[in-house]
Amino acid sequence: MNTTYIKYNAMSWLKCLAMLLILAIVAPCDLDAAPKRKTKKKKYTTQELENMFLTFDWGGGLYTYTYDVKGDGQKNMKPGGTFNVCFQQFFYSGMGYCAGIGASYYGAATTFSALEEVAVTDRLVHAYDKEFDNVQQPEPETFTYRTYFNTVSERQHLVQLEVPVMAMYKLKNMTEMWDFTVGAGVRLGVPLMKKYKLTDGMYETRGYFESTNVEYNNLEQHGFTTKSDKKTGKSNLNPVTCNLCLDAGFNYHWTRNKTIYFGLYFSYCITNVAKSSSSGIVSVDDQSYNGVLGSQLVDNAHLMGAGAKVQLCLDFVRVQSMFKKGSARKVNARSKRSVRSMF
Repeated sequence: MNTTYIKYNAMSWLKCLAMLLILAIVAPCDLDAAPKRKTKKKKYTTQELENMFLTFDWGGGLYTYTYDVKGDGQKNMKPGGTFNVCFQQFFYSGMGYCAGIGASYYGAATTFSALEEVAVTDRLVHAYDKEFDNVQQPEPETFTYRTYFNTVSERQHLVQLEVPVMAMYKLKNMTEMWDFTVGAGVRLGVPLMKKYKLTDGMYETRGYFESTNVEYNNLEQHGFTTKSDKKTGKSNLNPVTCNLCLDAGFNYHWTRNKTIYFGLYFSYCITNVAKSSSSGIVSVDDQSYNGVLGSQLVDNAHLMGAGAKVQLCLDFVRVQSMFKKGSARKVNARSKRSVRSMF
């Protein structure tokens, strides 16, 4: 037997036994000492609590889709809004951050006239032709399925759950009642309600066969019809969006324990909202309307929000006093701010 192997194996066993011996000695001692240890929790100073805020904001303005429809189209921006609950913290340098959760509503309307073409291979295209009655398996034929949209109006609606994360800066040493804050960051979104509604217009489906060089219409058995449905359905959107956002405004120290923020904001989705799809706006199978977003007529769609908002800010001394009795804050009688506030 190889002596080197025996020596190596013996050393490995000795190391394992040594480790087990150490654990057997140390572990009981550590367990005895464990109950005596006290968990150290970080205690924030009153000044730190004065500059940590729970905020509630409401905003409104243009919250809409932006995209181009192939063909002749006209897009109309629609109003929308947002609501968020966030945590803010500022440091002595004036820098800070914000994170929270909220929801936003986006809307848009599009009126367009266009031609959509889809190549289709159909085995049953000759099923109604008498000359093929005695043919058990007629040869499939490829033709171009065309949809003519004539002044079709579609309305889009989107309610999105959003998670804002922002870096912020507060300008110090302004007036007693006012200060200025700016912020920049991202908003990650997940669509909760995404739907479209066909409100007006009509579309006609036809079939162009290269074999006969004829475009056929008004043949319902082949799916070549004219419709003017008031269709409602789900938009074909991606499950996650990423929005860049900017925010700037003034804080007004309304009372001793409340601050009101008035500001402007702008956000733009840098990711493509519309899910890529090879399907058309109108299904070849049943001629149903599926919506513009995610179809061949729209390659890219983005979300945009711009408007004004108002925000209620409660510092954490105030928040704690809402849950604890007898924790009134010390406030300078001549000032709307706490004497401990770094701002």
